[in-house]
Amino acid sequence: MELKERMDPKTWLIVGGVVQLGFAVWLMLDASSFAESGWGTMTERELEIATAYELFWGWFSVPWAVWAFMVAFLVSGQAQARIAGLTGAMLVVHGGVFFFLAEGAGYGTEGPGPLFAGLFFLTIIAVAASGFLNWNMDDAEAPTEA
Repeated sequence: MELKERMDPKTWLIVGGVVQLGFAVWLMLDASSFAESGWGTMTERELEIATAYELFWGWFSVPWAVWAFMVAFLVSGQAQARIAGLTGAMLVVHGGVFFFLAEGAGYGTEGPGPLFAGLFFLTIIAVAASGFLNWNMDDAEAPTEA
C-alpha cells in the first residue's frame, strides 16, 4: 500500500476531529490546571482570569472538531481533499503562531499540554498531507463506502 492510499483525507479528518475534540474537552474540564502550569504563580484573581481564558480556548476548539467531522462525512473526492489540505495547512500556521506568541508572552510549557499539542500538530499535519497528496484525485477515485 503506497503512502497516498494510507493518507485518505476522510480518515485523517476523523482522526484530527477526535484529537481536537479530546483536547478541547480536556482543556475545558481542567482549565485551572492548564492555567497554573502555563502561567505559574498567580494571585487568586489572576488565576480566575487565566482559567477563564483556558476555558474559552477549549470552547473555541470545539467548532474545528465539528468542521472536520462535517467535511469527513458530508464532502467527498477532490473537494474533500482540497478542503482537508487547506484547512490542515491553515491550522498548522494558526497553531504555530499561537504557540510562538504565547511563549513570547511568558506562557510556560510545563505539564502534559505540550505533549498533547505535539499530537495535535502531528494529526493536523497528517490532515494537510492527506489533502495535498490527494489534491488532484478524480471523484471516481474517492474511497467508496462499504
